[in-house]
Amino acid sequence: MLFGIINIIFGVLVLSPSFIGREKREKYAKTLSWAGILLLIWGIMGIVSSLLYFQSLNLYWILWFSGGVTGLLMGIVLGINLLKKSSTGIVNKLAPYQRVIGLIAIIIGVLQLFVQA
Repeated sequence: MLFGIINIIFGVLVLSPSFIGREKREKYAKTLSWAGILLLIWGIMGIVSSLLYFQSLNLYWILWFSGGVTGLLMGIVLGINLLKKSSTGIVNKLAPYQRVIGLIAIIIGVLQLFVQA
């Protein structure tokens, strides 16, 4: 359930350039970047824990794993400002898909709220 709530909240933040003004977005850019790094770590933990506790391929496990993947991708998208300093071509490849990642994260988050183990 916590994964679902986090996916919804950060999915909205990833979509925020669409409906939040540029000035506000730039004002909180550093905070969003650090939140993105934390979400990246949260996504990695979600992927690893879903793989460690894999028992059967059911809807709950698929949502658990895909929630971790979207967390990882959203962490990269939100942490772009900090990640650009260190490297990466993956950041440039993910930037055009920012809205899609946000929408998928929100959908997975809503499904995670209703599907129980």
